[in-house]
Amino acid sequence: MAMMSTAVSMSGLTKEVIHKLPAFMPGEGPAAVLKKYPYLRTIHKLSSNENQLGPSPKAVAAIRDAAARLNEYPDGRASRLCAALGEFYDISPEHLFVTSGATGSLELVADVFVCPGDEAIFCWPTYLPYRRYVQRQNGIPVEVPLDSELRFDLGAMERAITDRTKLIMICNPNNPTGTAVPRDELERFLRNVPEHIIVMLDEAYIEFSRDGADASLYRLVLELPNLVVLRTFSKLYGLAGERVGYTFSGKEVHDLLSKSATFFTATALGIEAAIAALSDQEFVKKTLATIHEGRRYLTREFEALGFRVYESETNFLYIDTGFDAMSFAEALKAHGIVIRGNFELSRITIGTPEQNRLLVEAAKEIVEGDGVTKREGA
Repeated sequence: MAMMSTAVSMSGLTKEVIHKLPAFMPGEGPAAVLKKYPYLRTIHKLSSNENQLGPSPKAVAAIRDAAARLNEYPDGRASRLCAALGEFYDISPEHLFVTSGATGSLELVADVFVCPGDEAIFCWPTYLPYRRYVQRQNGIPVEVPLDSELRFDLGAMERAITDRTKLIMICNPNNPTGTAVPRDELERFLRNVPEHIIVMLDEAYIEFSRDGADASLYRLVLELPNLVVLRTFSKLYGLAGERVGYTFSGKEVHDLLSKSATFFTATALGIEAAIAALSDQEFVKKTLATIHEGRRYLTREFEALGFRVYESETNFLYIDTGFDAMSFAEALKAHGIVIRGNFELSRITIGTPEQNRLLVEAAKEIVEGDGVTKREGA
């Protein structure tokens, strides 16, 4: 007897939590902008905080050399990269775990530690996947506002701790605001968190801070068994397309992450590119010089236009232009410049000197015109 076919809704087959997840909002790509504004010749994508100098040349060369071996599986736990990172940071490789980007680290931490009904505290606005990965584990996101300077409010987070708190997530410097909590304040907070609460410290942008490497608290994992520090090769080293991130943690947390992770946590090309990029300190110095000078230039020029520029410790700026953020972003597209317009204020990646100059010129034209919607309350 043939079985009768009936229409089935695929959404009815999913876990209930899937329906509650926010949709991912990627930045609009050059192709979409060119389709909308066909008169443009060049699109400057300043929306995703990518390294506008490109990738490390040494990483590109390493990828070319490794391409002939793409038939082979990568090292399952990226042991050579962990060894290189251990030497670079003067820490044992047993405290390092490589993942698919810093977001892969975040997902893994949530998967290992967040159980249904557990609370996870973080400030808002911050990196959207924090909320997403907590919800995927049927955890409860507990969002507290940033402070008046748009930094993580450590006091408010401490007051939000309950007997159901399992995870605290801190983005420092923060995305999208670019602001950072002073190192001494953050260290005091981390030392006061009860050991049964996991603290995930996201340092994806830490290299761009004014104090550079000295701003990082990764060595605290040697003292605090509940601390996990996230880092990435996507920003400073220009390897966003290869998706290589890593964590610092105590040995016990490291072993738990290793047990839960998929066997191949990074691609063969990504591993080789990251090892090569780590050694390319000439490229690092060039990138940091470009970002620091661009940050000063854009801050000065935007403030001269009457914009409020929040103090940034990253490779991007968070700016109150007085305009509706989406409307301002759309106006810049007409000039061939793509920024983020889906936050309350405007987030703009720092570009090359030429990109920064074009950005300022476009902003001046927008200010002098009358076609952009003012932000409500501005």
